[in-house]
Amino acid sequence: MVYIAIMISLLAGVTNVLSRTMNAELAIHTSLRKSTFMNFLVGLIVAILVLLAVDGGPTLSLPEGTAVQPWIYTGGLIGVAVVMISNATVSKISSFSMTLLVFVGQVFTGILLDMLISGVFSWKTLVGGLCVAAGLTINVIIDKKDHL
Repeated sequence: MVYIAIMISLLAGVTNVLSRTMNAELAIHTSLRKSTFMNFLVGLIVAILVLLAVDGGPTLSLPEGTAVQPWIYTGGLIGVAVVMISNATVSKISSFSMTLLVFVGQVFTGILLDMLISGVFSWKTLVGGLCVAAGLTINVIIDKKDHL
């Protein structure tokens, strides 16, 4: 069972890099807006198909007393911003560097959210994130020297 989870995680990473690269290519050939729109349109269609295939479809009821907060809807806006920024930058830096930048951003955002939401701080995670960030910085410096 653990091996299945590992394989799914690896496949998720591969699809992330592939979709990011394909979106950037589409942005080069069409426009940033069109590629972002197509990303969300295809994602919506796939999500609906998966939702309908799982457990007989969605249930649209909320638990009694649950109120939907307006800030929940900012996720879509943040998603659009992330995809647009990604589409604009992928063609300018290597896929390896982009993946490491996303990873470092996720690590530090996770640390911040853990501190804000649950009050937990992990020194090991911080040191690990700093090591990856330092490695990325060294890699960028070496790449610049090689291209000079």
